[in-house]
Amino acid sequence: MTRTKAHKLHRELWDWLYHHPSKKKSDWPGWKDNGGNASRVRADCFLCEYYYFHFGDCLRCPLFLNNYFTSWAICASLKTKKKYAKLVRDAVK
Repeated sequence: MTRTKAHKLHRELWDWLYHHPSKKKSDWPGWKDNGGNASRVRADCFLCEYYYFHFGDCLRCPLFLNNYFTSWAICASLKTKKKYAKLVRDAVK
């Protein structure tokens, strides 16, 4: 997977999560088993798949430097989930 493709799919996934704050990453309709075209990847995360495969660790991942994903994962409020989904989505261009 190229960096460009990983970033594009990352943005699609997290844009969907932004618009569907009550859903989980595994619910994304883009996964093949949900009717889409994308194969499952490490941790249901295209950045994990790309950065771990190419560099062997997460240190170069844009999400490593912030806690947006963790904040999204642990928050209970749908409004807050939307906020962090947007920040995760926009962590890559």
